[in-house]
Amino acid sequence: MMIDQDLDKDMDHDDIIESNNEREDKAGGLCKWRWLILLSFCILALSNGITYTGFTAISNILQVYYQVKAIQIHLLLGMFILVMVFFVFPFSYLLHRYELGCVLKVSAILNLIGGVIRYFGDSQEYGYYFLLVGNFFSALSMAGYKFTTPKLANNWFGVNEHGRVIGLGVGINMFASALGFIHSTQTVSNTKIIKDTKSDIKTLVLQQLIAAGVAMVIICVFSQSKPKTPPLELEEVRLNRRNSLDNITMEVTEETTTSDFLANIKLLLTNKQFLLIVHLASIASATEIFFSMILNDVLTGIFADKEKQIGIIGFVAIVMGFLSNITAGYIIDQTKAYKKMMFMSFTLSSICLITWSLFLTFYPSFHLLSLSFCSFIMVNASNVTTATSLMVVATQPLSPGSSCMVLLIFSSIYGSIISFTGSFVLQYTSNLFVSLIMISLEVIACILSLQLKKFK
Repeated sequence: MMIDQDLDKDMDHDDIIESNNEREDKAGGLCKWRWLILLSFCILALSNGITYTGFTAISNILQVYYQVKAIQIHLLLGMFILVMVFFVFPFSYLLHRYELGCVLKVSAILNLIGGVIRYFGDSQEYGYYFLLVGNFFSALSMAGYKFTTPKLANNWFGVNEHGRVIGLGVGINMFASALGFIHSTQTVSNTKIIKDTKSDIKTLVLQQLIAAGVAMVIICVFSQSKPKTPPLELEEVRLNRRNSLDNITMEVTEETTTSDFLANIKLLLTNKQFLLIVHLASIASATEIFFSMILNDVLTGIFADKEKQIGIIGFVAIVMGFLSNITAGYIIDQTKAYKKMMFMSFTLSSICLITWSLFLTFYPSFHLLSLSFCSFIMVNASNVTTATSLMVVATQPLSPGSSCMVLLIFSSIYGSIISFTGSFVLQYTSNLFVSLIMISLEVIACILSLQLKKFK
């Protein structure tokens, strides 16, 4: 069952697309159920993602209420990144062994557990720890579903829809983060009255719990692993291989599937083009995470009592990023111009960060800083969709679940290092110094994107 094809071998992608289009036509069109599967995935991502940025968006309020330092509030977001580094791998094997429906249901249950624990987070004395533990379970949930978008696209959607599905999958996670910004900043007010703050936090965590409960019900009702006939022939062959093994013995099946799973990962880790794509996506993801994490602290340090406006800015920025992901997915489906799109996006991202740094240093206007931040998030975000779509094409015939898992681990490691290092450095240096580091990363990514081979 082990795949021994060389990933660096040239493939005729036009023939693959034509073959799959004929396959879909003969099957009488794609299964309409796929839209319910995609919808249930999006609802899970939304219910989980609002906890991702929700607490760092009101960092200054929570620091005072819980009497903790800024880096401890940042850990509520950083927890998601750290957990993904260590737990994406076992979830990827779970996907490989038991398929998409199982993974989504486990993720929904973990998300609900996180919501139940966070419900007790309004306690001023111990509430921070309830938020931290609750976010640990929500982070486990994110580790379960976040890398599954390419697998969902392969199992349920036609080849000419993959870019848009991946764009929507990446974008919906961004949109959820945007909702986290706007939800928490509009729910928790900086009244400086402990009783009112406690009540606001209780409302916030209750609404998060309700969202998690709704998502679990929808996932349990609608989530399925695959249609009877997957639109991609390669995916059906892969699934049939696993089904044929199920007719032997459980012992042989587990040994064989584990061997195949590890062999796929070994092939990925020795493929230079794949590793280059991973580095590019990781830089884009890490810089976006870092700036989302520090936005509240940086701007409230200059513009006091503007928490609600900053929440709106965070929301607008990430909604723009969501739309840019959808647009990038559509362009990819039409042009397959992966290399050009990544080069242009990293170039524009660098320009936006330079603009942000200049305004922050020489002319700290709230509106101009907000504009440059929104512009950066918008153009930088599309890199993740482009890189993920390119990864699926570049690693055929390997399962996209394995390749996306490796990508997510690397991007999480990048995000952990850059976010916590940047947050720590920010306490002892200036905003400009940290911004220059991020600009350097974007410029490096821009140069690296030119090294992509066999793609226009």
